[in-house]
Amino acid sequence: MYRIIHILNDVRNLGNGIINAALDIACGQVMTGHDVTVASGGGEYEELLQTLGIHHLLLDQRRSLGNVPKALYHFNAIVSAQKPDIVHCHNMTGTVLATMLKPFHFYSVVGHLHSLHQRSSTLMRVADRTIAVSKEVANEFIKLGLPAHKMRFVENAVIGSPRYAIFGTGTSPELDQPSIVTVAGMFQRKGIPELLRAFETVTRVVPNASLYLLGDGPDIGEFKQQAAALESRNQIHFQGFSRDFQAYMRQSSVFVLASRLDSFPLVLIEAREMGCAIVGTKVGGVPELLNYGKAGLLVSPMDEKALSDALIAVLTDPEMAMALRRGAVEDLDRFRLENMVRNIDTVYSELVPHPRGISADVA
Repeated sequence: MYRIIHILNDVRNLGNGIINAALDIACGQVMTGHDVTVASGGGEYEELLQTLGIHHLLLDQRRSLGNVPKALYHFNAIVSAQKPDIVHCHNMTGTVLATMLKPFHFYSVVGHLHSLHQRSSTLMRVADRTIAVSKEVANEFIKLGLPAHKMRFVENAVIGSPRYAIFGTGTSPELDQPSIVTVAGMFQRKGIPELLRAFETVTRVVPNASLYLLGDGPDIGEFKQQAAALESRNQIHFQGFSRDFQAYMRQSSVFVLASRLDSFPLVLIEAREMGCAIVGTKVGGVPELLNYGKAGLLVSPMDEKALSDALIAVLTDPEMAMALRRGAVEDLDRFRLENMVRNIDTVYSELVPHPRGISADVA
């Protein structure tokens, strides 16, 4: 078994897909017997990590002139004590720190490419291997200069994650029906402006429809102003971040993710597991995730007419909605946590054939 250190910015429970995906990996690895440590700025998930026997060590990675040398010093102390086989980095700063210290230790560095919009991740080219969460993400970063021979592809997976144990009871909220639900950070790149305008069109055909937006972010004030100017404003509900998002999914008539840019969003796997009728955009790894239209309708990004047409179709055609729900729950085994862990182990084995936990004569 491997000794692994995961480096993250933090372990806050705020709906950050990168943090959630990284923690799913760490949880899955410790469940299969690996020795796992997480180094981060800390947060609410520390309790979950402790429950599973995952070590958490504080590491402040803020990129300031005074803090970088401190971070390097503290991380050197961590790897000296933990003696990892693999340092698995989920951010650019961690990748640089691990690579700088690598000549003085005996570990390999893996950089995980979670997001297309964080182009600073091109610095992960210094890692021994890079893992992309979708084929589209892998191809885009290769175009940006990451070495193809170092690139590997491992899909995100969430089914079976103990992370869900800390969510609420999942008691179904009382949603006004028919309901459209989205779970997304309140960022322009999530296509919220197009979704709001598309919903205005939807209500002209389905007057009693309601829209629920779960999530928080820096652009939420702007989105609320946009919604307030619409005729459908009383049917638009900004719910903020909710740990019980799955309860909203279960009650939804249609789940939508209108992203302008995305990689391999966990929320669509979660929506599929809930058996939602899904509408998504043809960006990043979303087509792969939705089985190229078999597990959800796909529309072009920033095309509010196509988006409204798709939403109206699902809301007004019960047979289509039922077919989408059936398609959503097919072929879900690929998203089980153990599959992701096994695929990542394959990447590790290329770098460390004989991890410290396994003697060479046994292996």
